[in-house]
Amino acid sequence: MRTHFPRINATVLSVFLLVSLPVLAAGVLLVLLIAQSTLRGTFGEHLSNVAEQTAAGVDAYVYRKVLDVSMLGRTRDIREAVRGAPASDAARLAGNSASRYLADLVSHDSVYREIIVTNREGQLVAASRAAAPRDMSGEDWWKATVDDGIVGRVFVTQLRWDTKEGVSVMQVSAPVPDGDGNELTGVVRVVFDARELLAPVAGLQLGSTGMATLVRDNGSVVFSRASNEPSARFFATQELTDGLSRLSSAEGARQDGIHFTAAGGDGTPYVVGVARSQLSRSFPNLSWLVAVSQAESELVGPVRSLGWHLLLVFLVNVLLVLALALYFSMRLHAPPIDVGVELVEHRPVSRMPDTGADEDDAGMSAARPSR
Repeated sequence: MRTHFPRINATVLSVFLLVSLPVLAAGVLLVLLIAQSTLRGTFGEHLSNVAEQTAAGVDAYVYRKVLDVSMLGRTRDIREAVRGAPASDAARLAGNSASRYLADLVSHDSVYREIIVTNREGQLVAASRAAAPRDMSGEDWWKATVDDGIVGRVFVTQLRWDTKEGVSVMQVSAPVPDGDGNELTGVVRVVFDARELLAPVAGLQLGSTGMATLVRDNGSVVFSRASNEPSARFFATQELTDGLSRLSSAEGARQDGIHFTAAGGDGTPYVVGVARSQLSRSFPNLSWLVAVSQAESELVGPVRSLGWHLLLVFLVNVLLVLALALYFSMRLHAPPIDVGVELVEHRPVSRMPDTGADEDDAGMSAARPSR
């Protein structure tokens, strides 16, 4: 027995396709939205990792300068200047061996902007450039460095913009210990050019919109290559504050990196990854964070482009199905052919002369057997 493959009814096929197309479209849209959300989260974590690496570079530079200043306070010329009597005028201050040593150091290293040394009482005993003898004991940085008055501690100030030099500068001060132990005998302060410190932040470029910003936990900007405005605020301050609050209240959460989305000043959505600097553990006044931001359109652009291509394929598919359904419907519903009687060929009929019956009828009667 031969088995015939069943014919597919074009009407049924079209109905099923028309019913399934909206489901297909909804499924494709759902998959694209899930992919976009997953990609946004993945890139957010990536930006957090980049922010951590950048923050590590900033931390390493500051700690290196802290070590440099601490070792500078232990040099023989500085210790002798602290133990000796303070100079009574600017000429004697500039002419002592410690001042000459500091001036030579500044002239051969452009990172050093200014170096001064005071004794235990705060009187200026050495300086890298001409200065009048004065008392520094009233300065906040000096008080913070002297601390308990016994050993003292290293102190690092916030960055500030030097309008005269046109650069950001940072001040690091350290105790000058005596020759036999660590008892404080004076204070050395170095003013650094912060451009090398900020190089990891300023030099970061991701795509055409990605950049890094050094911010405080209150949202104020420490440094951004986009602006030198001292009162500038990070564009995602609210989201940053909320993220830090959630992070601090979450038990067992990762404490150094977060990511979120926020709208820029022009309404453009950005993905932002944030990492905390470790400097605040040693210097509580430096509550710095590195925020790396990049436009969302640049990150999820490939997925959106794929979505448009899928939409185009879907529309072409819809048009093709409709065209096929229309074609087969026209074939199945073709009108029947009306055949006229006059178009049918008939044989001629002869009548019998005696009976009047048709010849065919007579022949048929004759052919019947008699009973």
